[in-house]
Amino acid sequence: MPGLLLFFAIQISSFLSAGKLRKFAARVQQPFLQHVAIGLQAGLIGSFVALIFVSGQVQKLFWFQIFLTMCLPAVLKSARYSSARRLRASSPHASLEVPSVG
Repeated sequence: MPGLLLFFAIQISSFLSAGKLRKFAARVQQPFLQHVAIGLQAGLIGSFVALIFVSGQVQKLFWFQIFLTMCLPAVLKSARYSSARRLRASSPHASLEVPSVG
């Protein structure tokens, strides 16, 4: 039973993490990463439903989605930093402040 609760906790936290990333990407005007987060959320919902019928502990695609939600904050931070550097190169008075993801 504790393993099942942990498994559900991983699923829920990944979904919530993708939601936070989607909102942050929208706020910092990164539409591609916003769409990636939306796609991950849709895929996770599909996986949640499919896991009712099949065992999901060994599904590679499911775990790939989980690990992508863990990596996406670093990708978003990097994209934000590089866009800030481009902005600074075009305008010498722009700031390089990179907000934290969560």
